Amino acid sequence: MNSRNQGCPGGCQSPTGPMPPKFPQPLHPHIPRPPQGGAQQPLSPGMAPPTATLNVFSPEEGFVKGTMFRGIYRPYKNYTPRLPTPPDEKSAMMQEVNKYAFAAHDILLYLDNFPNDQEAINLYNGFMEAYLRARDAYEERFGAITTESDALKTAPFSWTVGGWPWVRGT
Repeated sequence: MNSRNQGCPGGCQSPTGPMPPKFPQPLHPHIPRPPQGGAQQPLSPGMAPPTATLNVFSPEEGFVKGTMFRGIYRPYKNYTPRLPTPPDEKSAMMQEVNKYAFAAHDILLYLDNFPNDQEAINLYNGFMEAYLRARDAYEERFGAITTESDALKTAPFSWTVGGWPWVRGT
């Protein structure tokens, strides 16, 4: 059995000597690679990111690419993501709700690691305000999309009345 199968208990060796550590590209645009050689200092939660400017996509572009952060987006082969054209007003309004919900949530995940980043907090708050406006506009026109909706505070309880937002043709 070779040392690869045993997890290199004595240290990984190549034919020319010890293998230097390899560090992949950072997983996040604000998390630098560990320094080469010497002790590695991990970033602790709450530590400010090394740069002061977030490099994010617009909510539309981030929504179709699956990330708000330009530094971690990797395109798939020659595929070009595009925002779908909604067939009707209801779908268009739901797309607005979804893109702002996605943008806010993606920034929130970043804030889990960097809670002192004021720029990210401001961005999150802006996306949440846009989400709430889009959600309220949708619910005013087409009914509740969450169980926390103000539309559900009066009788008749309308959560089960009408079609579900994710069902086409309702």
